[in-house]
Amino acid sequence: MPIHQFVKALLTTTALLACVIFFAAAAQAQSILTDDAQTINSVKDADSNFGTNPNLNVLSGSNSYLKFKLSTLPAGTKGTDVAKATLKVYVGTVTTPGTIDLYEAGGAWNEKTITANTSPALGALIGSGISIDAGKKGQYLTIDVTSAARKWLDGVANNGIVIVAGTGTNVTFDSKENSQTSHEPDLIVALNQQTGPQGPQGAQGPQGPQGPQGEKGNTGGTGAQGTQGPQGEKGEKSDKGDVGPQGPAGSSGGGLDPSLIALKRWDLLPRQFGDFSVASPGTMAFDGANVWVASNATGVVMKLRASDGELLTSVPFGSNIVGVTFDGTNIWAVRLFGNDSSIIKIRPSDGEVLGSFLLGAPTPNGIMSDGENIWVASQNLNQVTKFRGSDGAVLAVIPVGSSPCRMAFDGSHIWVSNTYSSNVTKLDASTGQVLGTFPVGPFPGEILFDGANIWVTSGAGTTVLKLRPSDGAVLGTFTVGPNPGAMSFDGVNIWVSYGFDKMSKLRASDGSLVSTTQIPNVAALLFDGTSMWVTRFPGTVSKLSIR
Repeated sequence: MPIHQFVKALLTTTALLACVIFFAAAAQAQSILTDDAQTINSVKDADSNFGTNPNLNVLSGSNSYLKFKLSTLPAGTKGTDVAKATLKVYVGTVTTPGTIDLYEAGGAWNEKTITANTSPALGALIGSGISIDAGKKGQYLTIDVTSAARKWLDGVANNGIVIVAGTGTNVTFDSKENSQTSHEPDLIVALNQQTGPQGPQGAQGPQGPQGPQGEKGNTGGTGAQGTQGPQGEKGEKSDKGDVGPQGPAGSSGGGLDPSLIALKRWDLLPRQFGDFSVASPGTMAFDGANVWVASNATGVVMKLRASDGELLTSVPFGSNIVGVTFDGTNIWAVRLFGNDSSIIKIRPSDGEVLGSFLLGAPTPNGIMSDGENIWVASQNLNQVTKFRGSDGAVLAVIPVGSSPCRMAFDGSHIWVSNTYSSNVTKLDASTGQVLGTFPVGPFPGEILFDGANIWVTSGAGTTVLKLRPSDGAVLGTFTVGPNPGAMSFDGVNIWVSYGFDKMSKLRASDGSLVSTTQIPNVAALLFDGTSMWVTRFPGTVSKLSIR
């Protein structure tokens, strides 16, 4: 069987090779960062604007300003609906450790015009004495800003946040203009869950499907040896035969042997583990022989040979490649570029671009394939779009929940996690009909199919949920750690990153913890049938053994 046909079949049955891991960093609910800037109160720079700087410097005489749009929250959200609001910033440098204070900005400002002389006065204090030591360099810092977010939602003017240095402190944070890391500040808003009274007990459902076959029993004892038969007569010796024709050339060793993949003989495939240098790696896709890595910051899609991580091809697109997927034949990438956002079809053999198709949506937030069609989630439009894989034609535009971000295919249905609705939507993959919407934990993020059940992370919580595909019922809730993010399935276990520096394996059958590993700054996970691939900021792709 040709390798692309094998992978395509696997897409529609087990989803092992179609676990599309979408873009950068951990899956979390976030408001939209509209403005960030710093000011420098010196004779030379007091009238200068630094709104396009890649870094936000915080030290004596230099404050940093952040402003987020909360209109992406569900309509009618009030301050009392907010369980917690968390500011997340990435610490680029720690020149002098110390503390910082956070204030509300006391007036309006704009990142393109603000200077030290025009900056608004400090407003209400949000938090003080927040410690930053040398160990925070290259890590995320999270700060509780619940009080400010509640006031903004209740009508107080949202002029944003001011970060002020404590005595002697000198640190920098990444701004949204930092193209090297793409670690822009985030504002994560977790909402209280609204629970109504328990409804009456429903009628008994139909009998469930037959359970899986039990484990193979022990081998029986060896039977008694039979009596040896009589020896046959010795045959006549024949002439020596002619030399046979030369056999076909063996594999060059460049990629994975398709016949071994088809036989699922992962144990016979070559394995070379380690770290490979890739600039700003994000999401990944596997084409049966190679791992394709999207770099959001550089706008390049890179092809790495799965056997040894060697870079084979780089396909440049300019900027903002936020997702990749494989449809069984071609690689697809999605580019975020305002109203000109598009999906791009790439031939895996040589990286040739076969077509580019406009999305008609400015904020694509995830891409996946069902083996024939391409599905793209649009965050701000609360919809998913279905494209025909052969020619990129739009087949359907389907409204879903608020801020859809990740998708999974179970062989018949598309599952969509809706960040701000705190639910998942189940779609008929053929017709696009919405078959159900099911509540899950706050701010669902990554979602995948393990061949039997759906798994989804609670991006602003600490848990991973296991859902029954037939009715969306929660089969289990399993605690991993704060802010679970990237997720993948290796055929036995669910891998989940969390807390910005840890990764756990859960047994898919019962959710029990198998192991926990220290691995920082995970952006995405991908299983290639042999190994687990991990993209990590700022510039590493790691290949890990699953054993």
